[in-house]
Amino acid sequence: MMALLSSVCSVKQMASRSAQLKSLVNKLSFQERAGSFRFHSRTSLCISQISIVQSVFTNQRGKCDYISPYYLKANAGPSHIFLPQRTLSSESTLTQVDKHRGEIGSRRSRWLLEISKDQWFTADQWKQMKTKWIDEQQQRRKQYIARTEFEYELHAMESIAAQPFPVSAKSLIAFIKDEHTVMKSQLVSKCLFMCTTCQDLEGILWCVDWLEENQGMMDKGTIANAVSGLCLTDRWQQSHSFIARAADADCVTSRILEPYLIAACEHGDESLAKSLLEDHYSKDLIPTDASALKIIATFKSNADDESVLEDNEHIVTRLLDYKRAKRHFPSQHVAEELGNWFKSKQHETWKVSHTKISHTGVCKSCSSHLEPLQTSGEEFNNLREEIFSKVIRGKDIFRKTTPEELDAFMKFIDSGPSYDIVIDGLNVAKLKKRKSPGKVLRQFVEYLTKKLGYSCLVLGRHHMLKQRNQFEKGDMAVIQDLADCFFTQNMSEDDPFMLYATMHSGTKTKYVSRDLLRDHKALLSPEAHLSFIKWQRTQQLSPVDFREGKAIFKENLAHDTVIQSTDKSWHIPYDDGQPRFSYEVPLTWLCAVKD
Repeated sequence: MMALLSSVCSVKQMASRSAQLKSLVNKLSFQERAGSFRFHSRTSLCISQISIVQSVFTNQRGKCDYISPYYLKANAGPSHIFLPQRTLSSESTLTQVDKHRGEIGSRRSRWLLEISKDQWFTADQWKQMKTKWIDEQQQRRKQYIARTEFEYELHAMESIAAQPFPVSAKSLIAFIKDEHTVMKSQLVSKCLFMCTTCQDLEGILWCVDWLEENQGMMDKGTIANAVSGLCLTDRWQQSHSFIARAADADCVTSRILEPYLIAACEHGDESLAKSLLEDHYSKDLIPTDASALKIIATFKSNADDESVLEDNEHIVTRLLDYKRAKRHFPSQHVAEELGNWFKSKQHETWKVSHTKISHTGVCKSCSSHLEPLQTSGEEFNNLREEIFSKVIRGKDIFRKTTPEELDAFMKFIDSGPSYDIVIDGLNVAKLKKRKSPGKVLRQFVEYLTKKLGYSCLVLGRHHMLKQRNQFEKGDMAVIQDLADCFFTQNMSEDDPFMLYATMHSGTKTKYVSRDLLRDHKALLSPEAHLSFIKWQRTQQLSPVDFREGKAIFKENLAHDTVIQSTDKSWHIPYDDGQPRFSYEVPLTWLCAVKD
């Protein structure tokens, strides 16, 4: 752990920076427990993700968004015991790592070619550079053996494409031809990518012609490069043949369709653009932001012809409805263009604003109430069946539990009453590092049962009944007296048990846990995955703190964060570009209201 922490700050800085972290720890809300780090000053902190620690140190302004305490009234109900949700404002460390990798890649490219400008190299010069490169590899690795006879040429073309240097690329291809070596599709694909980047039309057409003549099967990266390149030329319609190859290989992506759709719009072929948009829908693909922007710009809302205007409105609203079904959030640029599209509607007046929605689901711009976040009965039943078959039992039940333990638990749940709340005991107990886990769990159970009057089920593990230094006998006795308890084997996963108990009790039962259950969501089908997200956002109580005899949970949004519409309004959530975790939803909305 210390080695991992040393990548963030040097050993000499740990003592001083531990004080900085100690002051920030009360401001940060962490979603998961990753471990306990001990600094030289004996400060023990619970850090959820290393990226958050890194972002604290790399944030030059020293600012960090945080969640502040929210105190409760004595008679607070379930809807009042939450904490407003916020998102981190610091830059994602993953982005910084990617940038660092990009810098390494560019340095590697310059080192490989040792050139500073785009120029033509003769065959002799290429031979000299190739010999020198092989010698350097052999010096670094004594037993160096080229993986392919084209290894140097592939590295060279990759480096040239990264600059990009089109003249150098053409000289490399000429060198390969002079050597009477068979050309490889990998090299041509890299050259095609570079020519597309440089908009070298002659190079694009040469690469495309070579691929068509010499390559029967192509990977989707090569097909994407070919379509992108062709759409810059007068032969843009030839992209259809490459898309057909992708369809035969079942590797059509929105990235492959994007340049062809944009080219169709730019050349006035609206029927082809609509056909390609329908291809997205039929293949379950989400149009890229570039495709969406071009569709909005092409199918205008101020056409004079009423039939054309009606058709254009149908195209754009169908796109929005599809994004709603996929729970996809457009970018801020797309949202701005949609706002302009609404404002320019023929014979209509629309008021457009960028706003936020309160946690109770009320638009702060037009004061309208948004659709509540809820799961239908059919969705819930289908989700429950799929979770039981894929998550609880799965392909190998012994990875999570044993058949005997699962059967005993199912009989325990089926024979008992329905519960208001199911508690992941070990997850809640580990909320505070400096406090006894047993006392923390006891506080939550007492609050939910005594003060709020809920019937609770506590799920734990056998070691909680034996580790008296952490789970005192008195605390566990109180917990078992106030709530029903089930303790699994120490090696068993408790999440499947929690899901089964929660769903068995019905649609109104909630569960208390900080676990995001990402591993279990990944096992579900796309339809069940979306249903699980909706169910999770309404039924999960994520504990944050326990102060002055009151449990504090993160506040769940009352409204559904999807594109919503009525006869006279549209509310569109969009991604404003601020860093957020994958499980967080955007908080910025486009509000368009018809006067």
